[in-house]
Amino acid sequence: GVYAEYLENAVVYAGQDVKANYILTSKIEAGTEIIVKGSKGVICGGELTAGCKITAQNLGNRSFVKTIITVGKSATMSERLSAAKAFKAEIERDINTLKKGAEHLRHSLPSAELNKNDMYIKLGIAIRMKEQSLSRVNDDINEIESWIHNTDRVSVNVLGTAYPNSEIHINEVTRLLDSDIFNVTFLQAGDTIITKKFM
Repeated sequence: GVYAEYLENAVVYAGQDVKANYILTSKIEAGTEIIVKGSKGVICGGELTAGCKITAQNLGNRSFVKTIITVGKSATMSERLSAAKAFKAEIERDINTLKKGAEHLRHSLPSAELNKNDMYIKLGIAIRMKEQSLSRVNDDINEIESWIHNTDRVSVNVLGTAYPNSEIHINEVTRLLDSDIFNVTFLQAGDTIITKKFM
């Protein structure tokens, strides 16, 4: 995760959580959660995206600065999944090609020479490295798919005030705030975003 006292005019991409005291006019993407708490606890301006949850003391400000919050399934999440699956297919093709080369050498060389052959040794190392990469990509795919399929658990939590002109996106459903809302959790209910008192 990424942990900072403040993020201002920043661009941050994190696989897991992002935690800060305040975030101003920044573009932040977190795989799971963004938590903005502390003496300020403010998210004001910019675009913040998280896989599961965003929590802040205050969202936006009295000057109606446009603040865009996105949680759950999003175009970004779908793009990440497509890119990871394409990378997986590329790695699998590479592994197959390397294995064919190793198999060709196994049939071409006497078994006593096989484990001494530089090319055969290098192919073995390359195959193991690609298999490790494949394992990491599979983990990423499983994590992204888990976030997409668990979209019923996503929320935006504001412990203090959510100000007008803050835009909330939950699983591709949008709500633009037109008045102050206090101590609230935003949740998706069908094709709308509802509010509940934050617990």
